[in-house]
Amino acid sequence: FRRVLFRSGGAPGGRGGVALTGTGRVLVTGPTGTVGGPLVGLLAGRGAQVVAGAMHPPRFGGSAECRALDFERPETFPDALAGVSQVFRMRPPAISDTKRYLRPFIREAERAGVEHVVFLSLMGVNPVMPHWQVEQDLRASSLSWTFLRPSFFAQNLQTCACRESRPRL
Repeated sequence: FRRVLFRSGGAPGGRGGVALTGTGRVLVTGPTGTVGGPLVGLLAGRGAQVVAGAMHPPRFGGSAECRALDFERPETFPDALAGVSQVFRMRPPAISDTKRYLRPFIREAERAGVEHVVFLSLMGVNPVMPHWQVEQDLRASSLSWTFLRPSFFAQNLQTCACRESRPRL
């Protein structure tokens, strides 16, 4: 697809530029979540070749191709990344040991020929946060990258924050 959805903040060796564009396949991690799910629909709706990487593909239920991807099972990485040129990646909330579970994914992405990774990080990321290590690993890789650092998700308003803000009668 040809539209720009995200702009890159840069990459090592001057490999900055535009992310999630072109005609290659885009692997979206976390496709059953509040960010990944809508992103799969948005990209597919704009004509992108989307691959959803899910722990349990039969539960996905979306319109995109779905492949098994479990960060605790590195044997799922090669098939999930086959033919993919771009990745939208999140850190699964249950994984804090990024060196053990997420760094191998970056290495496999390099081997598979992935060109660009968009990583959903955090605003104010620092060395005590797992997201910081993922950013460092991407910076040290041969991949070009974009870090998204949101401060808040509107979806949070649909859950407990919304219930707590209702007036009591």
